[in-house]
Amino acid sequence: MSMKITVRLERADWERFQKHVQKEIRRSAERPFAWHIGNILLWAVLAVVGLTVLDRMGGFHWPTAVFVGSVFLVIAVQVVYDVQRIARRFAPSDEGPFVGEHRFEISEQGIESEAATYHATHAWSVVKRIERVDGVIMVFLDTAFAFLFPEDRLDDPDAFFSYLNACHSTG
Repeated sequence: MSMKITVRLERADWERFQKHVQKEIRRSAERPFAWHIGNILLWAVLAVVGLTVLDRMGGFHWPTAVFVGSVFLVIAVQVVYDVQRIARRFAPSDEGPFVGEHRFEISEQGIESEAATYHATHAWSVVKRIERVDGVIMVFLDTAFAFLFPEDRLDDPDAFFSYLNACHSTG
C-alpha cells in the first residue's frame, strides 16, 4: 500500500525550515554551565590585568577608548549585515527545485519524490528522523536536508504523520 501526496512549497516554507535547522544547530552546540562560568572568570581576569596595566601607565585616555570602541562597533555592525546578506543570497530561487509543486509516493519501500526539476527515490534507511514542528512535518534525509509537508496543505496531518512513522519503523 502506498500514499500519494502533492504539496506546493513556497519561499516562506523554506524560511521556516531554515529557522528550525538553525535553532537545532545552536541547541546541539550548547556548552555546559561550567564552560560559561570559566568564560566569565577568564574575562574577569583579563579585565583586572587590563585595568592594572592602565593604572600603571598613568591614566585612561578617553579619545583612544572611544576610537577603539567605534572600530569594534563598526566591525559588529558589518558582521550582522553580512550574515543577513548571506542568508538572503542562499534563499531558494523561484526556478529552483524547492519552490513549486512536489509529488510524493510514500510506501514501505521508501519515498519517491518528483518535481519539475528532479525525480528521486529514497529508501527508509536513508531517513534520519521524522519531526513535526511548528505546523510542518519534516522527513530528514540528512542533518539539514528534509522533505517538508506543511500541515495546512494536508488533508489529515495526524494520519499522514502516523503513516510516515509506521513506514519508517518497518522500512
